[in-house]
Amino acid sequence: MPRNRSEPGAIRPSDSYVVAADLDVRRYGDVVLVASLPASHELWAGPDVVRLSGTAVAIWECLDMPRTLAQLCDDLARRYETSAAAIVDDVVAVLDDWSMAGLVERR
Repeated sequence: MPRNRSEPGAIRPSDSYVVAADLDVRRYGDVVLVASLPASHELWAGPDVVRLSGTAVAIWECLDMPRTLAQLCDDLARRYETSAAAIVDDVVAVLDDWSMAGLVERR
């Protein structure tokens, strides 16, 4: 069964987001590799692998538990010593991409 993917632009501030449950995640130094595990009938296709580095890893680490957009931006703003307003558009773009790819789930 295909992973539940969101439509572009579907990120809502009131929803919480978390890393999807059926992923194989490996960390190699400062890089995180994320492989979506295909359903058994799709094994011939192999997993899709996404390579995360830099601030993408920081966003990924924050999504280890469900967080709203505001919580995520606040956490990242503290980490990078900036304002949540300065990063919200970039965070929404990342969440949108990851949501469409099935890497994060909406709760």
